Amino acid sequence: MTPQSVLVRVLMRGLYPLLLVASWAVLVRGHDAPGGGFIAGVIAAAATAALALTFDNAHARRLMPLDPVRLAMTGVLM
Repeated sequence: MTPQSVLVRVLMRGLYPLLLVASWAVLVRGHDAPGGGFIAGVIAAAATAALALTFDNAHARRLMPLDPVRLAMTGVLM
């Protein structure tokens, strides 16, 4: 493992929860505003994608509350 990858992993461990909190804040603040829920979803998806790229896909899936297909269907149904 290179020193750069160690730095990225350490930063991502701290940044991932912050991005999810930011996503939640955007959702709560702007759920009635145009694009509030969409942007919150984009932030959460980008955070999870960055986590999967930094570590691996299995690590990112363990942190997700539902299977990706079920999560997507829940969003569509809501």
